[in-house]
Amino acid sequence: MFLFSIYTRDDSQPLRPIITLWFLCFACLGFSANSLAKKEPLQVIANDTYISMHTGPGRGYPVFHVLEKGETITLLYSKTDWIKAVTAKGIEGWVHKRFMDDTVGTNGETVELGIPRRDEFSRRKWELGTTVGAFDNSIEVIGLHGAYRFTKNISAELRFSQATGRFSNSQFYSWGIVHQPFPEWRLSPFFTLANGQIDLSPNTNSTQESSKDNFFMLGLGLNYYLTHRFMARFEYNNYTTLPDRDKNGNIDEWRLGITAFF
Repeated sequence: MFLFSIYTRDDSQPLRPIITLWFLCFACLGFSANSLAKKEPLQVIANDTYISMHTGPGRGYPVFHVLEKGETITLLYSKTDWIKAVTAKGIEGWVHKRFMDDTVGTNGETVELGIPRRDEFSRRKWELGTTVGAFDNSIEVIGLHGAYRFTKNISAELRFSQATGRFSNSQFYSWGIVHQPFPEWRLSPFFTLANGQIDLSPNTNSTQESSKDNFFMLGLGLNYYLTHRFMARFEYNNYTTLPDRDKNGNIDEWRLGITAFF
């Protein structure tokens, strides 16, 4: 028999691991985003002529002040492509990061503002993300994944997934290798080879037996760079289960999610 049954959401008790999983993942992604946006104030010298300051972080906000070249300003924090700044006279406003490319420090040296740029997508080392998906268009699953890229094209990846239903709960653990032939592309394909284990635990009202079975997984997918340190992830995976008592089973899986990279 296959290791997977059709899952429903009638029992609220098994949903607790899923809720916890989502909470932990978004807490990690939120911490990542916050650590990028909030930095220690940095004092720099505007090195561009007539930089516009807006009342808010967007072009739709009106311009209320113009910085002159050579004026000293303090950068407070960033939000998307905008930086909150305050002048020596105490005037606060928002400037677009592209006007800060030639900013220099008070000592005259070039300043690294620490704002993630497109080229950092191709130089990423660590990844952490969450996905949602389905087996055979019927079984819902959510998961966490983390990866470390030790060469330009090869990464090691760990995954944990949870599927919960009326009759059984399943947990998936896997580890494998991800190959990215074109990591610098904004829409970057990748291929996955992994193996792992599925732990199936029946609910109290089920006649199924507990089981632990191994599997191999082959997958392909796409990463799409969104902005700053985030990318969308789409993937298709094929599992070959290796139960001791029955013949092998093949299961198709589709997933969609978001990943933060460092």
